[in-house]
Amino acid sequence: MTYISSSDEFRSPLGVASTADGVPTERAFRKDINALRAIAASIVVLFHFRVGGFAGGFVGVDIFFVISGLLMMQIIERKVAAGRFSVLEFYLARTKRIVPALASLCVVLLVFGTLFLDPMTLSEVARNALASLLFLSNVLYSSVSSYFAEAAETNWLLHTWTLSVEWQFYLALPVVMALASRSPLLWRHRKTWIASACILSFLAAILIAGRSESFEKYAFFLLPTRAWEMLAGAWLAIAAPQIKNRALNSIMLSVGLAAIVFSTIFFDAATSWPSLWTAIPVLGTLAVLAAARGDAGWTRTPGIQALGTWSYSLYLWHWPIFVGFTYFGVLMGPAAIACGLALSVLCAMLSYELFETRLRDAIFGRTPLSWRRAGALAAAALILVAIPVTAWKMQGFEAVRTAAFDSDTKARLIDYRGAPADWKGMSPCKGQQFYSGHICVMGAGKANRVAIIGDSHAEQMLPRLAQLSQQNAEITVIRQQGCPPLPTLFWSRRGDHCHRFTEKAFEKVLSDRFDKVIIISAWVHYFDYPGGAKPGALCAMSWRGCRPITSTAAVEAAKDEAFASFSDHIGRLTARGVKVAVVQQTPDPNGVKPHDYYQGTFFGGVPRIAPEIDRAAYLARASNIRNVVAAAARRGGATIIDPVETLCGDRACPVYNDGHYLYTDTHHTRATEVVHPRYAYLDKAMFN
Repeated sequence: MTYISSSDEFRSPLGVASTADGVPTERAFRKDINALRAIAASIVVLFHFRVGGFAGGFVGVDIFFVISGLLMMQIIERKVAAGRFSVLEFYLARTKRIVPALASLCVVLLVFGTLFLDPMTLSEVARNALASLLFLSNVLYSSVSSYFAEAAETNWLLHTWTLSVEWQFYLALPVVMALASRSPLLWRHRKTWIASACILSFLAAILIAGRSESFEKYAFFLLPTRAWEMLAGAWLAIAAPQIKNRALNSIMLSVGLAAIVFSTIFFDAATSWPSLWTAIPVLGTLAVLAAARGDAGWTRTPGIQALGTWSYSLYLWHWPIFVGFTYFGVLMGPAAIACGLALSVLCAMLSYELFETRLRDAIFGRTPLSWRRAGALAAAALILVAIPVTAWKMQGFEAVRTAAFDSDTKARLIDYRGAPADWKGMSPCKGQQFYSGHICVMGAGKANRVAIIGDSHAEQMLPRLAQLSQQNAEITVIRQQGCPPLPTLFWSRRGDHCHRFTEKAFEKVLSDRFDKVIIISAWVHYFDYPGGAKPGALCAMSWRGCRPITSTAAVEAAKDEAFASFSDHIGRLTARGVKVAVVQQTPDPNGVKPHDYYQGTFFGGVPRIAPEIDRAAYLARASNIRNVVAAAARRGGATIIDPVETLCGDRACPVYNDGHYLYTDTHHTRATEVVHPRYAYLDKAMFN
């Protein structure tokens, strides 16, 4: 979401007179573009602060992408037409516009973090700041954003992925256009090949995002599947006809604004994105831009031009403010939301005045860049990058900030900090894609053939399964993170393919004739709600895709149908002589993660010790779903394995082993712990 100044770059040839060869003869300030930027920024902010009626406010990013493509291509077209286009000058102009405010935000966050955040969080902020300053945050988040990634509300710089996408586009576009301008044939047909590239990128986004939830994150974050939105704007800058019929322009404007309003109201977090639906706000934005009605009444709405001017800074600062509220436990009620919105606008205004204008002019000056000033800027850039690198590598300056702590407190901090990384994933065996999940085989060729079907709770057992595979067992693990192995269930998540994965997993184990099948899942985690799944967790298919089911009765009906189908699938296996075992969920600390204990230890200056899990309380909380799982398993002829009997004592389930916290997050067990003899509850099912 790049800042475009209100001077030269907002002066557009669309809708004004031009010479016979298409070179504009005059340029007028585009109040409609500035107002559209204000709308885009505003709906994103309102969406992030969870204001009612803006569930689809994330489309503001798509609006910005289209605007950026249009404006960048117009700059290039004008410069090429005038015979003075320079790729380096283009890069320098973009740097002036983007970097001062972004760098200021990163520095402010690092200073703020050093004063007020725990070292573990500060280390994450520093890593993300480095990626943001290098314009690689979209690549970083596409690689770490997963079922196990921290919630979006804890990533202070998550929103900078859009800047990285745009910067990567800015790196490529001028080079391509500069090369094309050297070939009369390519330049003459630039509308055609830009349109073709736009269509190919759009199709790639649809195909990749539709494969699975894991593939959708790549389509969401990376340039190749986002470029089509900017290319659409770039194409408009070249191909837009100069429509002088005001009535037609008014119709285009109305239709375009209606498409944006429709997207903002009717899309939500359950809408697959990017998808075919993304074309609606993109086409709507193109219509508004093509209408070029800077004189329309909506562009004179009080405050809208100011918000458009501040839109880049508003986008930059609102998200850290929201994350800060979350970090410090501020409940997002009406008063907090109003305060957050007001603070976001205030920071945007100050950022525009201090960083986007004054700091920019102080750094780059108003005269051509000299070699001396260029050298000073390069040195400043190296220092700027060195700051987050140092904070990241020094783990948020933990050693310095905890120097006065005693050895027990330091040891506890080290253990809590290391817990989230104590996870092997699929590394104990070479996993391959299996529909939306993965499959891997250990101990291939051995006589005792065992299949494991499950989710991340099956994956967490891989270190132990790898050891068991050396004891005359071929173990095939088929898993999909975040998917309980229940047929027919649709979950209210973007890119959900659980039902398809589950059907294919059962088909696989049925056709390959395994000796034993063990089913492992975080049953309680999915259905930890009185009576079953939380209303809205499940969804039903509609014209808008999978829409959340809010009726408790309907949720229960869907759950009952899924477990009935689950029993039928088990029955098909047992009818063929396959031994099937269903594993109940391991006990969990009920929503508390190691980072919470790390924060408590750091801010308290003494070890914060997690309480043992009260066995009776856990069983009471989980009784509904445990009974449903057990009943469904027995109906299909499976045996039940209950880890509670092995992992817990009569009164409590421990959360430490030899001083080490057992969990990587709120319910997964550390890889170094599952190899302990206490986790031998799977062994008997493997070999009996």
